[in-house]
Amino acid sequence: MFYELVAAVVAAVAAGGVVMIVNRFTGRRLPKWAVPVAAGAAMIAFTIWSEYTWADRTANALPSEFQVVAQYETSVWWKPWTKAAPYQARMLAVDISSIQRNEAVPDMALVTLILMERFTAPRARPVFIDCAAPARADAGPGVTFGADGRPQGAAWIPMAADDPILPPVCEG
Repeated sequence: MFYELVAAVVAAVAAGGVVMIVNRFTGRRLPKWAVPVAAGAAMIAFTIWSEYTWADRTANALPSEFQVVAQYETSVWWKPWTKAAPYQARMLAVDISSIQRNEAVPDMALVTLILMERFTAPRARPVFIDCAAPARADAGPGVTFGADGRPQGAAWIPMAADDPILPPVCEG
């Protein structure tokens, strides 16, 4: 967030500087408010660009074993343009390299889901995926494995058959 603030200030200084140079070459014919308006417009434009490109820039910077499976759009009242064009402020990725299977239970997998949100650190969460049900359960404290290899004590949540988490985990 700090670097984004610095970048917005740099954009403002650059835009203000360009307007000052143009003003000098035109014989100081531009109104006095042109420089601060250009600086403010540059800051707003940079902020909007940064918000609308965050998801793609972040997804492109992820390691190849991470597969983005969902992006969530957001609109907020203090940014009225987001009502017309929501931006993506959160996404969910599957760490393909973390998929673990038990040969005794081939329709079940343990995988790490990465939850990413703008201006917050990514959170990794180990999750059981039952490809046959389909359902998911957090692999947290209190979850043990039964004699048949299935997780015991997990709170299973049903998933839709077309849930975007299923293909990379169950078909991969």
